[in-house]
Amino acid sequence: MSEEFHVIQPAAHNALVEAAYLHRGFNQDESAAAARFGEYAARHGVRTHNAIKALHLDEHFGSSAGGCIPCAEIESIPSRFAACEVWNANKKIGQASAYAAVDRAIELADKYGIGQVSVDNAFHYLWGGGYVMEAAKRGYIAYTNCTAALTEVVPFQGKFPTLGPTHTAGDFRPQMPLAFRSSSIGLRA
Repeated sequence: MSEEFHVIQPAAHNALVEAAYLHRGFNQDESAAAARFGEYAARHGVRTHNAIKALHLDEHFGSSAGGCIPCAEIESIPSRFAACEVWNANKKIGQASAYAAVDRAIELADKYGIGQVSVDNAFHYLWGGGYVMEAAKRGYIAYTNCTAALTEVVPFQGKFPTLGPTHTAGDFRPQMPLAFRSSSIGLRA
């Protein structure tokens, strides 16, 4: 069985996805983050977590159902550890929350050698591996973890949605971008 794929230029893809999110009430930064990540997933062949999947999830569970709130503000919750932050995303779109968390984890890693940002109460951030690859492109070792809250994603080559702690399952719970600057981690005598 062969499949037919249609390829469009990234700029056209991103303009279409941004317009869809803007139409749903998301701001320019949120819409751009969603488009950027959707294009990144599509470029890497991740059909289970691309822009079509993101828009589908938003339609059924997100902005039209109260699971995601356009223009939500992220609030930082006090932490006793300087290199670790906990955020309440207030149901903000997952892609914008995750990109912000990766950027902040990298800032913390530059300062402390490790940076951890745990994001609670955010909408689905889609393909966790994409954020890890984004950090790796900048020279960091990174890790993301998402815990599934409902079974809504069918794993690669699967037939039924599964629930699990990996990137094969959906996420409406804590997301944790973690960055390490490998050159600043070491033992001292």
